[in-house]
Amino acid sequence: MPRKITTYEFDVDKANSDPNASATDLITKLDEFPGTDASSLRPQDLYAFITKVNNTESVAVAFNNAMCPSKLADQGCAITACDDTCRNDLACRLGNAS
Repeated sequence: MPRKITTYEFDVDKANSDPNASATDLITKLDEFPGTDASSLRPQDLYAFITKVNNTESVAVAFNNAMCPSKLADQGCAITACDDTCRNDLACRLGNAS
């Protein structure tokens, strides 16, 4: 279980068009999500975070948006609200990924 999630974006177009581009020109740090607040990587800490995602809309929205690549945000993966069904889906996907 990650204790902090950092999202990076790699500029494939620039990499293909500029063979001399450095890694710092091609990789951009987008955001960090300190989502789990877990003190350890124990299964009960993961369960606690999954429960928090399932029960707390603001945590679910923040977690979802941290996982949404910036190039897809305008295509609908970024959200501003997350109802019971949305939170349940996020919690299920998170639980099945662990």
